[in-house]
Amino acid sequence: MVYSKLQNSLRRDSSIQRHTDLNFFALSSQKKAKEPENIDGLHPIDPDQPDQTSAGSRSPKRRGGEDLKNVLYEPEVFVVQPAEYQRAAKTLKIAFGKDEFVKYLTSPMQSNLLLKEQVDEAFFEATVYLAILDGVVVAIRDEEGEKTDPECPFLAVACFYKPESEPMSLTNYFYKMWKSGYLKFAWLANQECRRRVFQEQWPLLNQAKSKVLGFREKNSWYLSDIGTTPQAQGKGCARKMLSYMYDNYIDPQSSFLYLESSHPRNRKIYERLGFTYIETIAVCNMVCDCLDECEVHEPKPLTMDLMVRGVRGGCWYDGEISE
Repeated sequence: MVYSKLQNSLRRDSSIQRHTDLNFFALSSQKKAKEPENIDGLHPIDPDQPDQTSAGSRSPKRRGGEDLKNVLYEPEVFVVQPAEYQRAAKTLKIAFGKDEFVKYLTSPMQSNLLLKEQVDEAFFEATVYLAILDGVVVAIRDEEGEKTDPECPFLAVACFYKPESEPMSLTNYFYKMWKSGYLKFAWLANQECRRRVFQEQWPLLNQAKSKVLGFREKNSWYLSDIGTTPQAQGKGCARKMLSYMYDNYIDPQSSFLYLESSHPRNRKIYERLGFTYIETIAVCNMVCDCLDECEVHEPKPLTMDLMVRGVRGGCWYDGEISE
């Protein structure tokens, strides 16, 4: 999962890289998608379920009493502030609950489930806070849930890293590692878990990103994570968050947007959202980490699709943009 931003800034000084799988996931394509869809950690749209208006709420009524049950839900996007980072982290933790890439990163903690829960929590908190420091985190509130629990998770969250202006100093790098909570994560995690995150996946994904973008990397935003909770499925939350970033940050700067996806089935969804598929890379071999004695532990290869959205939605062709 994803974390190239810190390492992009330090790639001349360090071999570490930050990654967050775009662990995301049920992106709905407004009202016209009828078949089930799922974007990285999001839950698939169920075509057999009626349209929902808001999580746990009754169908709204027009002033004349007309039922609006089938009217498309219009979520409001807002920028997450530092005081709300833990709620955003809870949201991603729920969205990535079954993600294979996240499982690979923290499965070495499987022998101590209580500690693993703390490691997972620290991991997502660091993910969100670092994105707040170096970019923009947007979300959609669960207005119904907040009526009973003001600290409930959001419906959806997306983490974006802004283009880097210049390499980060070593002092600033370690400050952000501490401030974001990655040092806490490193303290809680065991040696193998730290190795997978800091020494294996961060450098690998950073190198892939630099290879795809080339000199345009300095003008590229990075979508590291995007996810929704189960009750937000089918409401267009992902599209809404992306549109908000396009309108307010990315397109006004004439910037690119880069992402990695660990779910090949989501490639067509991202393409409908303006992304161009570049290539698929192998990132690791997932093996069974269960505590039971199994006769065979067959390795399961995990891959990432690399995709880029061109300037103002233009197509990307071998590093060139076609408007």
